[in-house]
Amino acid sequence: KLANVVFAKELDRRFKDARMEATAVSLHPGICATDLARYAVAGEDKPMEAIYAGYPAPVQAAMQVMKGCLRPVDRGVNNHVFLASGADGGYMCSGG
Repeated sequence: KLANVVFAKELDRRFKDARMEATAVSLHPGICATDLARYAVAGEDKPMEAIYAGYPAPVQAAMQVMKGCLRPVDRGVNNHVFLASGADGGYMCSGG
């Protein structure tokens, strides 16, 4: 992640030095409530609800609370679209 930031900063500097009308940016996508975790948690393609069911009740509750703290997928993509559409977000600017 740090390498992506350093690369984008250097590329942006080179664009400016070459007087190119281009901007290089990088972003952290954030943590979104996708179903991709099912592969990391269970190692197989099962719905998250089926994975949760295999854990004790307190663990299930904690996992549901954690999922509630995540960005929904439809909002998680906002920063990508914001920057890809040509917005120069600047440091710590969120498109979503």
